[in-house]
Amino acid sequence: MFLPWWLRQAAAPTLAAQPEPEELTEEEVGKLPIVPHYDYAAMSEHVYGDGTPVPKGWRILLDCSEVNLNREGYWGTAYIHTEMKHVVIAERGTIDAAGLRAGIWVYFDEPTIQFALAEQFSKIVRLKLSLRFGSDDHFTVSYTGHSLGGVLATCRAVAEQTFGVAFETPGCKGFVEKVMHPFRFDDADVIVYLRPPNTINSLKPQVGLVVQLPPKEYTPVASAEIEENVQRKIAQMLPSFSFPNVSEFMGKKILERSVPELYDYIARLEPVIRELFDRTQQEHSIHNVRPLFEDTEGNYSEPECEIVDRWPSHLMQFFEYHSTRKSLEDVKPSEPHLRAAYDSLIDKIYSTKKYDGKTLPVTWLDTSSRHLIAWWHGLPAQARLAAGAPLTQLDRKVLGSTTLDSNGAFVTVKNKASRFTAFQLKQYLFIATQRVALRDFLSRLPPLQAIESQAKL
Repeated sequence: MFLPWWLRQAAAPTLAAQPEPEELTEEEVGKLPIVPHYDYAAMSEHVYGDGTPVPKGWRILLDCSEVNLNREGYWGTAYIHTEMKHVVIAERGTIDAAGLRAGIWVYFDEPTIQFALAEQFSKIVRLKLSLRFGSDDHFTVSYTGHSLGGVLATCRAVAEQTFGVAFETPGCKGFVEKVMHPFRFDDADVIVYLRPPNTINSLKPQVGLVVQLPPKEYTPVASAEIEENVQRKIAQMLPSFSFPNVSEFMGKKILERSVPELYDYIARLEPVIRELFDRTQQEHSIHNVRPLFEDTEGNYSEPECEIVDRWPSHLMQFFEYHSTRKSLEDVKPSEPHLRAAYDSLIDKIYSTKKYDGKTLPVTWLDTSSRHLIAWWHGLPAQARLAAGAPLTQLDRKVLGSTTLDSNGAFVTVKNKASRFTAFQLKQYLFIATQRVALRDFLSRLPPLQAIESQAKL
């Protein structure tokens, strides 16, 4: 059988012919060394220190207070799962004025001390792993976090070329482009889970594979309770700051006497803004996000979600999206053209497609995983065996449980292993390609673009 030059160059001594491995069984899926996204959500909640239990199988390896890095509102905790050889560093979101300041600086794409503290904490965690387990005992380190903690987690994942799962981040694409050179936002192998668009998750463009979680019914709150929630949240972050009633303040100070029409407009707008604030509090809270990863019996369950194509990337877009959705509620069935106009505007700002749990665009895999998938599906079984790739039997079963469409654009998990999902495949491939031997093998193959172009011929 003729083998292309790049396969001959990469091949190790020929392996004995053997049948192609079977696909993953249900039992094997449950034993894969991958971190459930529920665990990431639970650790993002636990790091706030409000009594949430550590996920089963995990324990705290180190927190930042043990190395005197709990400064300027920063807090990080490292969790270890020795059986999986995995460490997750969870970054906490905003709970005080220092954290709020960091969030404001990030909004303007400026670095703050929290990013430097997170970097030092990561270095200490890796050093502790090396000292305790030795440099030859490889542990995967990944990141997670909620809100500002999700931004910190994303930036660490980008800088360290590792995996991350973030929740309800305000977005940090511009920050990565401006501050983290030579790293790029498309270096991130990060999944970002968002609730429906709100005033926090629509502040800036997002990084990574953006996934919308299912909406949860909003529970309206009485205006007095909204006011109390606002005051309490502000007081937690800025204890000395008194948040005034907007219409009262603007009316007494400026508008009521000079521009009464604008005062009336603000008075009508104020309840809408306060409702948005309260709705955002409900949707944005990690305490309301984590349960979405549980089934009715409290077990981990990958939620039904949608892959995001377009998302509001600043507040003006969000308010336009929100007001347009509200206007659609008043459109009558006899006004199809009006509905089409509103739908057209929403589609320009916000668009998602159903995630079936089995298929992902290959562009949402990291580069090494794409390289491996393209190589695997670009050759017949005998040629793959002849190449001598340093793949374990489990690696081969995972790869054997996938298909690639004729254009090489989408990777799909076969239905036989019904519990095996595309998100699990994404994480498994990332971890597998971190092994030195497999990275070395992939480095001897021709560039990814050459293999993908050959596959399309």
